[in-house]
Amino acid sequence: MNHPAILTENLRPTPAWLIAAMSAVIAWGVSTIITPGDWYASLHKPSWHLSAQEFSDGFAAVYLTMAVALLLLLRAEPSATRTQSLLVFSLQLVLSALWGPLFFGLQMPVVAFAAVLMVWATALASSLSAADVRASAAWFQVPHLLWVSFLLVLNGVIVALNF
Repeated sequence: MNHPAILTENLRPTPAWLIAAMSAVIAWGVSTIITPGDWYASLHKPSWHLSAQEFSDGFAAVYLTMAVALLLLLRAEPSATRTQSLLVFSLQLVLSALWGPLFFGLQMPVVAFAAVLMVWATALASSLSAADVRASAAWFQVPHLLWVSFLLVLNGVIVALNF
């Protein structure tokens, strides 16, 4: 059984904790600056499409799990494998933050579809790479991979129905 002091120690802000939290907040903020509007409402969409609130909630939940995954990677023993995993993680986080502005802001669903394909590939690579460092960091990335898989299908269907 964990002693309360040990739990408190693990929750105390550290540079790794702050980096993870700020990375998630920034990525979430960038991805949700531009929300679905009149343009999105005018598109033909499948019956299972998301509302603006559902997009926002989904991104918030996913970036929370990504912050935990990043924290676990940052707290792992330094190694070449960890460095590689952090680089792949950073790449997929940057690419992920671009989808919303491409899709909703620039109203370029075809370009956003190409971007979400890259996000999916890097999210998978990031999770697999994290597994070599710390299995729990890989598992905390699974919600992001599932979210991106959903966005990939939704984006593809919207392109097929409208363009």
